[in-house]
Amino acid sequence: MHSLFQQIKLSLPNFSIDQLKGEVTAEHLHPITNHGVIMYKIADLHALELLIQLAPLANPVIAYSEIYGNLEPHRDFGGTCAINYYIETNFADTIFYSPVQDTSILTFNHGAEIHHRNNCTEIARFTAHNNSSWILNIGELHSVTMPATGCRRIISIGYPQHDFQTVRDKLKALWC
Repeated sequence: MHSLFQQIKLSLPNFSIDQLKGEVTAEHLHPITNHGVIMYKIADLHALELLIQLAPLANPVIAYSEIYGNLEPHRDFGGTCAINYYIETNFADTIFYSPVQDTSILTFNHGAEIHHRNNCTEIARFTAHNNSSWILNIGELHSVTMPATGCRRIISIGYPQHDFQTVRDKLKALWC
């Protein structure tokens, strides 16, 4: 079994996206294509009580994100593990890579690295469905590829102080 992702059984009660979206905490959009990510603070954490109860380790960072277009291979900043609850997936694939050579094309001041797809070898992938949940090793190189234009909407619980294996083991009872 690899240490990149694991689907888990987690469903949330009905909620409104407008109920979730608080202030923008980060915006990383390409100036020409507008592909990228907008992250929001959760405005009403009570709407996500079940999700918060499942945050099994200390100091989780919970956010709502909208992803537009494809994201090149990257390592997320702010931790190595996240639980993603996919509200809308837009049929996107999440693809994990190993770099062929260590050539990040862009490093942001907050620590995210973006690599050129041609300098990477695919090692695993999954396609999440709407209202599904996955534990991801976001410290590993990964991309998002959408077959159509549109938006992917996600609630994430990030664990800046815990690695993938620790969080995955803690949630073993929820594995699919």
